[in-house]
Amino acid sequence: MFKLVNHKVFEGVITFFIAFNTLIMASKYDGIDPTLETTFEYSNIFFGVIFNLEMILKLVGLDKQYFYSAWNLFDMVVVIGTDIGFILNFVSSGSSFSTAATVVRAFRIMRIVRLVRTQANIKIILDTLVNIIPQITNFIALMFLLLFIYAALGINLFGDVVLQDFVTEKNNFHRLGTAIMFLFRCSTGEDWNKIMHELSITSADGDCINDQDYDTYERNNFSPRGCGNSFSTIYFLSFTVIISWLIMNLSVAAVIEGLENAK
Repeated sequence: MFKLVNHKVFEGVITFFIAFNTLIMASKYDGIDPTLETTFEYSNIFFGVIFNLEMILKLVGLDKQYFYSAWNLFDMVVVIGTDIGFILNFVSSGSSFSTAATVVRAFRIMRIVRLVRTQANIKIILDTLVNIIPQITNFIALMFLLLFIYAALGINLFGDVVLQDFVTEKNNFHRLGTAIMFLFRCSTGEDWNKIMHELSITSADGDCINDQDYDTYERNNFSPRGCGNSFSTIYFLSFTVIISWLIMNLSVAAVIEGLENAK
C-alpha cells in the first residue's frame, strides 16, 4: 500500500480526476438542462468517492507519516468538507440548510490547489507566500495603523462635506469604518485625485454651507452640506506617498526577498 500511494502513476491518476472534477464544476451555468445537471451531480458524487478512497489508501499506506505532510492535511480537510456538503445537500432540500450546503459544496473547488504540487515553479511561489506571512503581517499592521490615523484625521476635517459625484453615501468620512474603507480604496489609486478635489471645494466654489446649524442639517434630510477643506491636497498627497508608494513597495520588497529564499 505504501508503494502504491507513492507511485507516480497513482499521483497522475488522482491529478487527472482533480482536473476533470474541476472542469465538471466549471461547466455549470444558469438555465442548465435538468438532465445535465443531474449528470453533473452524480459525477461529483463519483469523484467524492474516488477522493475518499484516496484518503483511506494514504492513511493505511502512510500511517502516521500521513499527518506529517501539510498537503495531506489539506486534502483531508477538503475531502471532509466535500462529504459534509453531500450530507447537507441530501438533507437540505427545501430547508434552511440549502444556503449552507451550497457554500460547503463550493469548498470542493479548493481541491484544484493540489495541482500546484505538480508544478515546481508554482510551488516556489506558493512557498514564498507562506514564508513572507510574518513580514507581510507587520506591513499590514503598520498600514492599518496609518489608515486609522488618517481616517480619524479625515473625520475631523471632512466629516460634514457635502455629498458629490465621488464623495457618496458609501464613500465618505462620516464614520470611522466607512472612512477606513474609503481610504483603502484611495490607496489602490481609484480616483483619489478626484476625491481630493471634491473635498477641497469651499463655499465660494460650490453648493455647500460653511457653518451649518441643526435646522439646516434637518432641512437637508440630515445629509451633510458642509464645505471642504483646502488642506485636502496635503492630506491626500501625503497619504498617497506614505501608503500607496512606500508601504506597498516595502511589501513588494518583502515578496522579492521571500521568493529568493524559497528558491
